[in-house]
Amino acid sequence: MFLPLLAGLGLSASSGMNAYLPLIIIAMVDRIRDGALLSGGYEFISSIPAVIVLLVLITIELVADKSPAYRANDVLQSIVRPAAGALAFMASASNTDFNPVAALLIGLVAAGGVHATKSAFRLRFPPKLRAVFVPAFSVAEDLYAAIMATVALVVPIVVPVLLLPAAGIAIWTVSRRPDHGPAVTVPDPTPASNSTVAQP
Repeated sequence: MFLPLLAGLGLSASSGMNAYLPLIIIAMVDRIRDGALLSGGYEFISSIPAVIVLLVLITIELVADKSPAYRANDVLQSIVRPAAGALAFMASASNTDFNPVAALLIGLVAAGGVHATKSAFRLRFPPKLRAVFVPAFSVAEDLYAAIMATVALVVPIVVPVLLLPAAGIAIWTVSRRPDHGPAVTVPDPTPASNSTVAQP
């Protein structure tokens, strides 16, 4: 019960950074283990058609998340990433006695929380530097997600250690306000009066 929980947390948290990467890793591990990972109707994730679809989707995601349209992508992923996190948790626990409803709810919350942190964290960058920082951090997030998802399936006991950086970033993000750039000063439209008051 404890290890499936840790594995599901690692997979759903990594889904909050990249929706499709954990599912691809789940599919690869299931195929390597000759179908020993997935059961209960989740075997389709490791099928050839599903893997092809996931590869196409992750290619789009990798490009969109590093492009100037990353904000629009984050809005779209507000639905996709939590759903992917729930699916990843439920699939990884499908061969255990972990409650599927609990897996669904925990996966949604974990992936949704990480996604919200990721989106808010980007707004803390100075606007003029986001064109450089956002793609760089997106690459780091992809690597982090890949490592966490792999560790979650191989040695889930290590997942809490890997979640510490994400927790630290979440605390830092909440403690700071978004950087919207320098404030714009609006001039007073009322002209200054140069008239003098007549003395009696």
